[in-house]
Amino acid sequence: MVRKSVFSREDIIQAGFDLVDKHGWDQLTARSVAKGIGSSTAPVYSNFSNMVELEKALVEEAVGRFMWATRNGQSGNQFLDIGLGVMDFVWKHPRWYEALFLGKTQQPDPGFKIMEELLEFLAAMPGLADLDAAERTIVLKKMAIFIHGLAFEICCGKDSEHSREEWIVLLDEVGDTILRDAMQREPRNEEELKILGSLCHWDHSANPEKEED
Repeated sequence: MVRKSVFSREDIIQAGFDLVDKHGWDQLTARSVAKGIGSSTAPVYSNFSNMVELEKALVEEAVGRFMWATRNGQSGNQFLDIGLGVMDFVWKHPRWYEALFLGKTQQPDPGFKIMEELLEFLAAMPGLADLDAAERTIVLKKMAIFIHGLAFEICCGKDSEHSREEWIVLLDEVGDTILRDAMQREPRNEEELKILGSLCHWDHSANPEKEED
């Protein structure tokens, strides 16, 4: 087999993604990426000026794949599909899940970007679109806490104790409970909004929908 002489930016990103996928973020170096493509480090630095630039590109790639998983409809229930997408990403890429959500990348927290994109998705979803922005944020935060708990079990190797079908039943039941609570509850008072706003990392006093009331 003839060794490839020219490596593109996409080649380097794929090699970096695969390396983190297999060995974890802590093993990411220019030399280890170069080894993955069977080359010297020259192609790495000809496509990226430094490792910080490569790390940023890898995080963007991982976030893109994560978001695609949440939009890849499987059940016909868009809200459930978000949870299923997250779980499938964790099953396939547990080390990338750790990198994105456990602060290993040294990049600006990708979790915030993911939450922002998911909130935009929820805002266009039937039923959830009728909630105000604050309540949608609370719904997403509740579901995120639950899903991260399941993801932790998967990363610890406990997923073999349950089938995928069992996880789906649990996700569906919890998601349905969260949605029904949000749609049926009375408007929240100022104290609730203050506390939940802090938990959700959002300033309820700056909520534009609230200011219009």
